[in-house]
Amino acid sequence: EGTLRPYVEQVAKLRDQVEAITDRIQISADVAERVVKRVVYEPKQGGLPARRMGLGQSSGLSKFFTRPSQPTIELS
Repeated sequence: EGTLRPYVEQVAKLRDQVEAITDRIQISADVAERVVKRVVYEPKQGGLPARRMGLGQSSGLSKFFTRPSQPTIELS
């Protein structure tokens, strides 16, 4: 009778829309995962600008800023 065709076409359109939404969700999840990995797991790099201050003028300040960057061994 031709009454099933409009329903099949509507279901096909809805399926295409669901697939498009699913693809967007997957892309969003991938981007979010990359951002979280970059923020949480990648080591941060930086420096201590004041570390080189006072190398010639103040040995106390120089020792204070260079000590955290040097590993120490504690003997007990």
